[in-house]
Amino acid sequence: MAAETPVPDVPRPADFDSFWEDALTEARQFGLNATVTEDPLRSNERAIVYKVSLTSLERVRVGGWYAVPRGAGPFPALQMVPGYSMRASLSVRALAEQGIATLWLAIRGHDFDSQIIPGFPGFLCHNITDRHRYIYRGGFCDAVRGIDFLRSRDEVDTSRIAAAGSSQGGALTLVTAALAGDIIAAAPDVPFLTNYRYCVEASSSYPYAEIADLLRAHPGLAESIWDTVAYFDTVNFAPAITCPVLLAVGLQDDICPAPASLAMADSISGPVELAVYPDAAHEAGTAFAHAGRKIDWLKAQLGARLL
Repeated sequence: MAAETPVPDVPRPADFDSFWEDALTEARQFGLNATVTEDPLRSNERAIVYKVSLTSLERVRVGGWYAVPRGAGPFPALQMVPGYSMRASLSVRALAEQGIATLWLAIRGHDFDSQIIPGFPGFLCHNITDRHRYIYRGGFCDAVRGIDFLRSRDEVDTSRIAAAGSSQGGALTLVTAALAGDIIAAAPDVPFLTNYRYCVEASSSYPYAEIADLLRAHPGLAESIWDTVAYFDTVNFAPAITCPVLLAVGLQDDICPAPASLAMADSISGPVELAVYPDAAHEAGTAFAHAGRKIDWLKAQLGARLL
């Protein structure tokens, strides 16, 4: 990573807010139509595990695992979202056992009954020259619809909902905090999709290298690519984030270079607690030390019991 490269500003489109208001209105027009199916095999005496499916933008069905503590609610809730190409995780049960209703939502293309499968590599650049068709227009709406699902549940205390994720999940967490409204806390680790242009130049790693590959093959697409991704860059969502944020970065990260994340953090409107790991690379968010810190922080924010 070329650490000496200055981190540039990201132009914010004049219609940024209306673009996302229109996208969410479109995503919500057909209702959630959620299905929630108990999975007795994966449930236990402390938590009930469900398979969930719901409707998002373009009537695409997305889903994941949802685990609820046994006993009387309402419970605080957490949405977890996937890293790039990551499959849905049953880690939700462990959190439900500790008193937190937890949804792991696999956004479109992430292998949970998905109807849209661009594949990996390929997802990052899917329709990247058209902001209305770019894959993350749907992906970001999917994450917000997951929060809509949690708010629809009787067992959830809707005043205590948080979001968390690493890498792509870190970006989705930031976007959710900006767009979903009334999120009480956000814990993004090593966030992807943060200053795309800087990271494509500063990183030698995939997934950003997908864009570098595309530009080498089709240099004439550069202007339309940078115009499109300005609508999807976490830098432009940051000012709308007002909840407390715990942000993890690894200073040796070549996949999601730390300077981009640290610069973005300065634009977040709410209080930001930085967890900076000087010797860590992209594992900063999943390293044991930070994983424990993050869970304790989320429990404190949610008012959940500490074990």
